[in-house]
Amino acid sequence: MDAEDKARKMIEESNLPEGFPYQTIDEIREGVKDKSLHIKAPYNSDVLYKYGNKAEKYSHNFWLSIPFVIILTSIVLAICLGNYYLLFGVLLSLIGFFMSTPFLKIRGLLYIISFGLFIFFIIKSNLTGYILSGSFLFSLWATITARDICSDTIKKISLSSLEAFNLFLRTSAIIVYDEVADKFY
Repeated sequence: MDAEDKARKMIEESNLPEGFPYQTIDEIREGVKDKSLHIKAPYNSDVLYKYGNKAEKYSHNFWLSIPFVIILTSIVLAICLGNYYLLFGVLLSLIGFFMSTPFLKIRGLLYIISFGLFIFFIIKSNLTGYILSGSFLFSLWATITARDICSDTIKKISLSSLEAFNLFLRTSAIIVYDEVADKFY
């Protein structure tokens, strides 16, 4: 290790929060690997667009666009089929979009119920029923997938270097929980 690397390492280590038990990115990665350190990344598309690669950005945008495609499809089907009950698909798609928040504890239950209704209406050959339940189900699923892509990307980038970890930790792009010390950073 030459003098420049030593100086860089000293600068990196000085940026860690006071009392943070890990001193290098390798120690942080090891803590994540052995599950004594947990990193959570709240949804923040600004961080994804600034630091993510093109594939992650396009994938995120693709999944986020699905609820709006469902809304347009519901409107077109309602007009073409003359079944204006299908316009409830617009409302259900928006509800699915907004219920994708990870803070909603019944999200998993809603996902299971909507999937069950979707299958039930397919078996019963009820076109209106499975279009409406599918509007909610696929909107919820697509938005959850977009949120997961964003969160996974931020976590991956934060573990790429100590500088990224420090930046994301100090700007609250990630939340770190140390199980050993029972402390959040």
